[in-house]
Parts: sequence; C-alpha cells; structure tokens
Amino acid sequence: MDGLDPIVPMDNFEIPDEDYEPPLQRRRRTPVIRERFNYFSELPEEQFKQRFRLKKTTVQMILGLVVDRIKPTVDRFHAIDALTRLLITLRFLATGFFFICAADNFGVSQTSAHDIVQLVVSALLELRHRYIGFPPSLHLLENVKRKFHGIASFPKTIGAVDCTHVRVQYPGGEEGYLYMNRKGYYSKNVQVIAGPDLQIFNVVTRWPGRFHDMTVFNNSRVRYWFENTDMFKDCVLIGDAGYECRPYLLTPLANPQTDAEANYNESLIRTRNVVERTFGVLKRRFPILSTGHFLTGIRVSSNHTERIDNYIVACVILHNIAVSERDPEPEDDESRGQEAEHSYADSEEDEVDQSLQDDSGERHARGRNSRLETRNRLIQTYFSAISRT
Repeated sequence: MDGLDPIVPMDNFEIPDEDYEPPLQRRRRTPVIRERFNYFSELPEEQFKQRFRLKKTTVQMILGLVVDRIKPTVDRFHAIDALTRLLITLRFLATGFFFICAADNFGVSQTSAHDIVQLVVSALLELRHRYIGFPPSLHLLENVKRKFHGIASFPKTIGAVDCTHVRVQYPGGEEGYLYMNRKGYYSKNVQVIAGPDLQIFNVVTRWPGRFHDMTVFNNSRVRYWFENTDMFKDCVLIGDAGYECRPYLLTPLANPQTDAEANYNESLIRTRNVVERTFGVLKRRFPILSTGHFLTGIRVSSNHTERIDNYIVACVILHNIAVSERDPEPEDDESRGQEAEHSYADSEEDEVDQSLQDDSGERHARGRNSRLETRNRLIQTYFSAISRT
C-alpha cells in the first residue's frame, strides 16, 4: 500500500471557501401590478359613452342588476372589481377584440379579458326574460297597437319583423359552410321583432346566414304562438316582401292597383320602418354586430358557436335597457356608417318566391286565398275608407 495517498474521511473534508460556489438561487419575480385607469370617475360623460356605448347612469343601473354574479369571489389584493368587469365587457361589445380590452389599461391579460367577458355575458343573459318579451297584458298590448297606429295609421300591429345578418368569422367544423350567406360572407341571420319605440320584443339567433328569413320565422316560437294559442288574438305582425303573407303576418302588395291598395302599402312600409331603425340603433351602439364594421366578424371556434348567440342576445338586452332608460345612441366615428347598413336588403326581398306575393294565377290558389284573406279584407274595409276621406 506504500505510495498511496491516505484516505481522508469525508466527515473531516472541507472545501476551502475560495473554491466553493453556492448553487444558483432562482430569484422570484415580483409581479408587476399595472395601475388601472378609473374610466368611470376620470372620463367625461361624452368620452365615456363613446368608449362604452352607454351613459354612466345606465351602466350603474346595469351594475346593480348583475353585481352579485360578477363580483370577485375572493377578497384578494388588486382583484378586478365588478364595475371594471362590466366595462371590459361593454368595451368588447363595442370592438369585438379581447386584446383591445387587455391593452386598454384595464390591467388584465387577454386571457383574463376573455374569461371576464364570458362571466358578464352569462350574467346579462339571466336578464333575458326580464328585458326581452312582448308586453305581458292585454292593456299593454293595446298601448303598443296605439303607438304603431300613430306612426302611419296601420291597425292591430304589435310588432315589425325582419332579419339582419351579423358577420362572423368562418367557424370551421362540418357545418361551417352553412354560415356563408348569399352576399358572400359568413354570418348569422338574426330575426328581430321590434316595437314602436325601437325596443326588441323577440330575437332569434340560432340560424346561420345560409337560411332564408322565412325559414327562420317558420321555425320560431312566435309563429307557434300566433297559430296555436290565443296570446295574440286580434293582433298582427308586419313584414316586408321577404315574408309570406298570412292572416297574422301582413306584407306589402307586389303591384298595388287601387288607391286603397296604395294606401295599404304606404302605411305598412312607413310603419314597418321601425325595425330598420331598430337595427341601425342596435348596430351603432354595439358595432360588434355590424357587417360594415372594421371587424372580419365575431370570432369563435366551431366548438363554441353558441357564444355568437350569447353576444347578440347580450347586446339586445343592453339595447332594451338603454331604450327603457332613454339613453340616446352614441354618435361617433366608431359607429359611423351603420345607419344605412341594413338597407342592402338583408330582408332578402329579391330572393322571395314571387308566388308568395303574386295575387294572380291558379297555383296554390286555395291556400293563397286563405293567407291573403285578412289582408284583402283590411284593404277593402279599412284602407278603402281612408282613401275616400
């Protein structure tokens, strides 16, 4: 064993300080808390409304309705309060972009903005039956009839029906092609029944843009209510030439021949204009719904197409709240150009089967005569009397 170094027990072995380098300690990053700008208190009313589409008092009122659903569940430092969550959602409904919400000095990530919007929209949807619906009593329905009659003397009307296209990005999936409408872009074909004060009594959002207005109506609950219940006895809806004339759904004549028929058409068209105006106000207030907006459309995956419906209905609820609160629509660059947007014939008048509107010929004569009976009687009695005065 001579010549070998002696074995030194490890217990007695020490590394000189100058030879020792301690292991690297990963330093914990201190979270960066961005200061949030208080839009509600700092912005003047006009700028606030440009950004969030509603008056401050209306936002406060809405906050009171949803605060218990959207407030933070934990009392954590710098948690995102309920008002900020509501403002993030209103900003999204104005722009359609989560990253704008995140970058808008709200102090949240894009992912957080997305989650907040889903939470607040879900809370708003719980208000649907409170803010979307026909008047619940005969007395209130009669009041609606009087208001419609005051527009252009059209009788018995409780709503003007029409459809409008809401642009969406191609959602993919097996049914993605159904969203391509006849104008060549992807959309939802949304049916609305509007009241005389531009409130929305009924909205149907589930149909992709490929489907015709009449298909949407034929598969709606409103049709069932009119045909199978007494809910709307002695009441009518009015629509454009894209709809089939029925005893409870009156449409214009294709070729009026008499003064009474001309008076009928003029009265119906002027009265029905409320739904066009409603679309304009709705889309100016919430440009996410606008086909003429800078957006390429509402973006969702094929697994979450129901979110398109949720966003649309949330906008309708907020629109009706704004109408009830007499909150005027915003007038600014963000919504400019939306007033005439619906005029490109979303209603699909040019696509309608002429047999629906043509009063001549023998095709489907029995069924057509039954459908046209109410309209003809109204022209022969009510509008003939008007033409003689």
